[in-house]
Amino acid sequence: MLFSYTMSVCLLALGIYGFICVIHDTWEWLQQFYRQQIPEITVLLIVKNREQDIEYIIRYLTDKMAACSEKEKYDIVVADRSSSDLTVPILERLTEEFEFLTVCDMPGSIQALAGGLPLCWGKAVYVLDLTNRLTTAEFYTAVEKLLG
Repeated sequence: MLFSYTMSVCLLALGIYGFICVIHDTWEWLQQFYRQQIPEITVLLIVKNREQDIEYIIRYLTDKMAACSEKEKYDIVVADRSSSDLTVPILERLTEEFEFLTVCDMPGSIQALAGGLPLCWGKAVYVLDLTNRLTTAEFYTAVEKLLG
């Protein structure tokens, strides 16, 4: 016999303890990563046929959110309601530049709020409807009041 019974029990106990410590540390590391990735603020923009000003709107919103929430995470979800102009290609180009920007296409039969809300991960979600409710000038005013 290579080891005595007492030595074998001690080695087995230490092995089990080490395995539990590895599992615990891995779980804590995964939880920390998950907690850091949840944004504090999500802005859901509902747009349609906004090729003239969508890039400026996204850049303005990004600058405002970065200025007011330097330590907090944030993301932007854009629900496009089947635009027939160049809004979608502009948004796709912007998603390559901003990793926190998510674009989803909502066909006419799907409500944009119902389709876009599940993509919002933030603790607080601001919905800005640029199709029916807000003009561009009202959008800038709303962003100033929300984030400024």
